[in-house]
Amino acid sequence: MTAVESFRARGVRLYLQREGIASDDPTGHLLLTVLAGVAQLERDVISERTKAGIRGARLRGSVIGRPHERISEADLARVAQGKLSQAALARELKLSERTVRRRMRKQGVNLRT
Repeated sequence: MTAVESFRARGVRLYLQREGIASDDPTGHLLLTVLAGVAQLERDVISERTKAGIRGARLRGSVIGRPHERISEADLARVAQGKLSQAALARELKLSERTVRRRMRKQGVNLRT
């Protein structure tokens, strides 16, 4: 539901003084409907361009998204040796425990401690 439809449902009359458009007359209703359609078209075109740009970047070999921070071998060794828990490492690196587990799994560290 658009803002104009929401106003109409509540009995509010929208009048754009500078443009001389009233939402409760047929001409104003038509104009607001057309403008809403143009706005939707613009949103769709922007979305398509963004998706096409991302596809093109991927085809050129770009990596899209936030880079993953690797956990150092020294930190991995501390966890593997039991000197540091995954939770403590997560706090130290300011990451979530889940992120630490995921990164450790990706880097090949045995998580069964």
